[in-house]
Amino acid sequence: MVPERLSRRVKRVVMANLLVILTVAGVIVGVMIGLGVRNVSLTRTQIIYVGFPGELLIRLLKMIIIPLVVCSLVSGSASLDPKALGKLGGWAMLFFLVTTLISSSIGVVLAFILTPGVDSTKPKVQGMDDDVPASKEVIDSFLDLVR
Repeated sequence: MVPERLSRRVKRVVMANLLVILTVAGVIVGVMIGLGVRNVSLTRTQIIYVGFPGELLIRLLKMIIIPLVVCSLVSGSASLDPKALGKLGGWAMLFFLVTTLISSSIGVVLAFILTPGVDSTKPKVQGMDDDVPASKEVIDSFLDLVR
């Protein structure tokens, strides 16, 4: 009887933490694949094909972020009374303005200190690239339909 109880407990813990377990397993598999592919010389086309599922995942995540944030803000603001909502909105606006001012100031100061592009010796002339655009294949057209 003890092994059945233990197996039920293990199953319950695994089912409760399935997302975490699968996420950690995915990270481990990704690191192993990355380490295995590191020494293999792949062509640019092969890299594009291998990276396609990851590109789709990132695009899907970007696509879902704004609706989630908007729904969260709407549901949060709907549960507040108007006076508290106005006060919270004022604090949010003040926080946004202060952080924007601070980040802009840091950017300007760092640009003056680091002076990016001063030591650049090779000017980039438009239209003088040596790269010839690659011809499009049929698979690229199908991948572009999904992207």
